[in-house]
Amino acid sequence: QFVVGTDGHIIKDKVKIISYTDPLLNNEVIRVLNLSPRWTPGNHAGKSVAVQFVIPVSFGLSVN
Repeated sequence: QFVVGTDGHIIKDKVKIISYTDPLLNNEVIRVLNLSPRWTPGNHAGKSVAVQFVIPVSFGLSVN
């Protein structure tokens, strides 16, 4: 779960893991989100507004 601010950047202190798994995986999700490019902020009545998002992330292992 994270919040995109009115300027389109992810608000770093608003990134949180809802369903905890391994701490290494949780930290990687947070790291990648914080590296993401600028998002398009929400719009309400012609003004930019902050928007909360929830993105499901799944991890899988492949065996060669």
